Formats: sequence, structure tokens, C-alpha cells
Amino acid sequence: MNVPRRSPQSHRWSRRAALQAGGASLAGLRFGAAHLGLAQAQDGTPRAATPESSMLLTDSLVQAFVTDVESALATFRVPGAAVALFEGDRVVYAGGFGVGNMATGAPVTDRTRFRIGSNTKSMTSLLVATFVDEGLLAWDDLVIDHWPEFQAPTAGLTGSLRVRDLMGMGSGIEESPTIEFFMSGGGDSAPDVLRSIPYQHVFAPPATAYAYNNTLVCAAAYLGPISQGVSLDALEGVYATLLAERIFAPIGMADATIRDDPRALGSDYAVGYVYDVFGQPGTVPFVSIDGAAPAGAGLASAADMARYLLTQINGGVTPDGARIVSAANLAETHTPGITVEPGAPGGLPSLLLPDTTAMHYALGWFDQTFVDGRHLLWHSGGIDGFGSLMGFFPDERVGFVFLTNLEPASSGIFNFSIQASLLSRLFGLNPDLPELLESFVPVVDEQRAQLAARTRPILPSEVSGFLGLYSDGFALRLDEAGGLWLDHDIRSLPLLALADGGYIVVNGPGVIQGRAVTLANDDRGQPTMTIEGFAPVRWLTGG
Repeated sequence: MNVPRRSPQSHRWSRRAALQAGGASLAGLRFGAAHLGLAQAQDGTPRAATPESSMLLTDSLVQAFVTDVESALATFRVPGAAVALFEGDRVVYAGGFGVGNMATGAPVTDRTRFRIGSNTKSMTSLLVATFVDEGLLAWDDLVIDHWPEFQAPTAGLTGSLRVRDLMGMGSGIEESPTIEFFMSGGGDSAPDVLRSIPYQHVFAPPATAYAYNNTLVCAAAYLGPISQGVSLDALEGVYATLLAERIFAPIGMADATIRDDPRALGSDYAVGYVYDVFGQPGTVPFVSIDGAAPAGAGLASAADMARYLLTQINGGVTPDGARIVSAANLAETHTPGITVEPGAPGGLPSLLLPDTTAMHYALGWFDQTFVDGRHLLWHSGGIDGFGSLMGFFPDERVGFVFLTNLEPASSGIFNFSIQASLLSRLFGLNPDLPELLESFVPVVDEQRAQLAARTRPILPSEVSGFLGLYSDGFALRLDEAGGLWLDHDIRSLPLLALADGGYIVVNGPGVIQGRAVTLANDDRGQPTMTIEGFAPVRWLTGG
């Protein structure tokens, strides 16, 4: 894959706003006993500790990298970040930078809980690997054989999709372009998510093109419980409990859970932030994605994630020496599959890939090949107010975790900048990328200032005929001060008018902030609302 360079001006961040959700309790499920035998069986042993003399993460390299992180935190105006570096069988560095709460000044630590978004996907694939170990599923089993009611968008796909196809992003089934916003807004139960599959768009034959699909990942996670007779209404709680029993607890991920709001779990948690079009930071609510939990509901600390990735590096053996999954089935989740072309939705733009020769998706992981032949397994994640990045080099047995409390459209640039700093110091890869990404800052600031200068206050009289409820769960309302708000689920997003016509979302998640909003009457005189990049929604009733 030849990856051309592009100038900062040609780049527009559009990272997928991934997902976060809560779980419920489980009682009487038949999985437990069979799996516990596997978890405690020592049919594999951890590798010997890496000798200090051969360490890639030397003290001097780590100290230099910490300086890089501190500098990038200020450059990209990230409120807080947690970082962990690991090699072989141990965590080499884990620490916090900045603050988890701008109001209180509470510092980030390696035990601060962050939302990890789509980094949950590899945990889901690991859970499915334990189902395969147990004999409940096989990677090439047909989905319909375990769930006779399963329906894909076509009869051919219904009868041919395999378990691995649900997680490999090569099914040829594409989610709605608005899925990022609607799913991360909450409200859809597990049955809702599963019942939406037949209505998704088929854009290519299987195994011919990459398309990121959260819904199918959820189907993979729920397939094992469904095959055991668990009702669709109980799937969310079953998933959360199985992940805790099979992954979090045995690995020793003391802070990890499936949950949308960390505040009830203790005081060491990060608050999510976003900068509005005027450059001012604001807090972001802890939204829930309910039934889409397996695609991105993780909540964890850097200490947790380091132990999780050590388990991945060591073939399914935890830092304490317990095997939780067979090496063979874990390796299946790491095996490269569909090619990911530069700029593909859910992938990376060309400018972030200067030393990359190929990119593939595995099962919950991206597999990236560099010019020197090295392979990096990685994934990013995000939800409102949070962005994260994790990865490891399987052959060199070295890796990283970065967790931040800033909207992923902004924190993604920070994460990939410090990743490039680390790869440059380790292997001489992507040495110019941090400087390139830093050059985005004044460009983005100027674009934001120009956009802010075009805004004006709302005139209530010009929007009075458009207030009320719209299709797809949207609503427009005026507050007592005359401010215009776009509501969807638990979100309330402020709008301002543009001097040259139309309106704009001035604050909110990166998937929607800064987007133009048009209000107009259709041919029949019916009010409609169109948000840039989204399908038009029609007015239903006034209010």
C-alpha cells in the first residue's frame, strides 16, 4: 500500500465517535463453571522476564518520552492523560498528566478511570475466543446455526455470515452514516441493536471491502449467550458480567467495568471535555449506549489496560500466570483480515501513515505493517469527551496505552502525536509526524475563529415555526433566555445563527459540533431540519 503524504490543510478529522454503555447483573447463567476450569488451568506458562540489558524501553528513553507527553499535552490543550508503557512481562511506566477534573484540579493517576470507547472491541473478541475454547462456537460457524432468528440485510448474507465475519469489518454491510451520533446517544436496547441489522446497507460482497460496523460486533458478543438460551432482554447484563468474570477479574483489572458513568465507583475518575467553536472548554455528560455496549462500553484505568495488553502479548496468560484463553484462539483475533485503505471510514487518513506499507483489520484490532517490516496491533477508541489509543508490537513484545479526557476528534491528534514520538524513539518510525500534527493547531484555531466570527444570536421569530419534535428523536426548543437548542436523547446542543444564513451547532461531541443546520419547509410546506452530513428529519409536532 503506497500511502501519500497530505498537507495539514487538506486534512479534516473525522474519527469515529465510538461507544460507551452500562451493564446489569446476571443470575443463573450456565457459562460459569465450564469457563472457570479453563481460567485456572496452567496449560501454558508466561515467558521469562525480559533481561534489563535487552530492554527497548530504557530509562533514558522513557524519561525522554515523558517529556514528549508533557509538551504535547500543552500543545494540544488536553486537560488530562494517563499513559502506560510495557515490555515483555512487566509495566515499565504508568503515570498521569494534567487533570481529570478542571473544576477541582484533581490530578490524573494511573488508576484514574477513563472511558475507552472502541478499545472495548478487542475485549469482546477475547470474550468470543473463550466461547470458542469452551466449544460453544467456532470461528467459521454460521451465525444462523446458533441463532435461527438471525436476519442480515439479504437472504444470502443471512445464510452465509460466519462468527468471525461479525467482528472482521469485511462483511460488506455498512452502518447508516448517522450511526455514530444515534448509537452514542443511548436509548437502544440489545434487542433494538440486533433488530436493526436487516435494515443496514449492503455496499459490497463479503471479504472485498472494509467498513467499520459496531452493530455486528454487538451481535458477535451476544451470540454465545443467545446460543445458551439467554433472552434478548437480558443480553446487556449477561455481557457485562461475562466480561467481568472472564477478563477483568482474572487479569487483575481492578478499575475496569462496563458502565456509562464512573462517579458511583470512586473519586478517581476523569470528566470528559470538549472545546466549543469559541475555543472554550466545557464538560460533556456521561452518555450511555445501552445495548451497543460490546462495541465500546469499557471503563478502565491505564493500570488496567497495561495488564490487559500484557495478557495479549503473552498469548493469553495474565501477569499473575493464569491462562484465560488458549493461545491458538487468541491468535485468531490477531490474524490480519480485510485490507483497510487510507482514509476509509473508521481507519486513518494518509497523513498519519508516512511509514506504513499496509493496514488490515483483524478481530477487534488493526494490524499495521511498517516499512521496516514490523507489525503493530492497535486500536483507538472514543466517546463524548474521551479518546484513547492502545497497541503493541507482538514480535518485540513492547506496547503502550494512552487515555485522555478530551473529545476524540481533538484528543486523537494528541494520541497519534505521542504514539509517533514513541515509535520514533523506539524504531525510528514516523519521526516527522509530531511536528506535522503540531502544525494543525494554529490552522484549527484559525478555522474555529473564522467560524465563531460568522455567528449571531438567534431571533426567536425566525425559528418559531420550526420548534417541536422531529423524526429520529430530534427536537428544537427555545429556552427562557431565547437560546435555541437541538435535543437528541439526553443531549442538548446549543445553536447559533450564521450571519450568511442557517444555523450551527456551537458545542457538543465532535461528530456534530460545527455542523451547519438548515431549517426549511418542503414542497408541501412541512418543516424539515437538515444537519450537515445527516439525512433530513421531518417535523412531527409543535412544542
